[in-house]
Amino acid sequence: MKKLLYTILLGLLISNSISAQDWIVPGAQKGKLANFEFSETNIESGSSIFLTNCRTCHGIPGEGNPMPLVPPPGDPADTKFQGNSDGELYYKIREGRGQMASFKKVMTISQVWDVISYLRSFNSDYIQRVAAPATDNRWTDLNIGLTLLSSEHQIRAEVSGMEDGNRTPVTGAEIRLMVKRKFGNLQLGEVIMTDLEGIALFSAPLDLPGDEEGNLSLIVQLNDEEKFGLVLSEAVLAAGMPFTPVSLTAERAMWNINKKAPIWLILTYCLGLLTAWGFIFYVMLQLKSIYKLGKEEENH
Repeated sequence: MKKLLYTILLGLLISNSISAQDWIVPGAQKGKLANFEFSETNIESGSSIFLTNCRTCHGIPGEGNPMPLVPPPGDPADTKFQGNSDGELYYKIREGRGQMASFKKVMTISQVWDVISYLRSFNSDYIQRVAAPATDNRWTDLNIGLTLLSSEHQIRAEVSGMEDGNRTPVTGAEIRLMVKRKFGNLQLGEVIMTDLEGIALFSAPLDLPGDEEGNLSLIVQLNDEEKFGLVLSEAVLAAGMPFTPVSLTAERAMWNINKKAPIWLILTYCLGLLTAWGFIFYVMLQLKSIYKLGKEEENH
């Protein structure tokens, strides 16, 4: 048993030691740059995304109130955090490590850069460098169409663009499909590459809840922003399971604030209270008995 405990403790120490080490970002990633200039619109978008996905652990930038974790997540406004290059921040947000979640399937590439633009707004010495525009993209006016194939329960994405004055399929382009959710986007399946007709097929889960009519708000995006730029489309398709949301305070539940806690919780609380007071009363009776015995001994 002692050997087992020592082994567990040693494992925890090694794990903490490894997690406390500095991140190793690949050299090719350190110099990665956004292909657009940060604007107030980007900063505003990044602020909203940060508050939804990052504030819990990192706290509010500049207020020094990150969650007390090991290793500490750090305040995004401090000197050490701002010492990261844009590429390092991009890599860490996308890939994650240990307690730092990966946001590769939650945020689009542009959203990651929006978050970085927001973080840089706390650094008065920051001067942005913008990546040179890609020159190998032969398509213009790119478009992605979404269609629900009800019989196969698949979602069909078709990508086309203008090439030499003609609209042609965009082949070999990586696409990812996401469902809008309250706390970030939910990626459906893996990234899929378009075929020779510019088509990619995604499976639509049968048990994915939509609105009351089963509609899902979908976002489809070309994955390679460096090559194609930001190309995405949004559509509402009846690809989900009809779901009627229930108010969190409509029934007796632990989170109910309308004096409608679950019956079992009320009974448990009352029983616990009675047990506690009963024990206190029992101890007082025993003390009284001891006191009486002591008096009787004195009288004899």
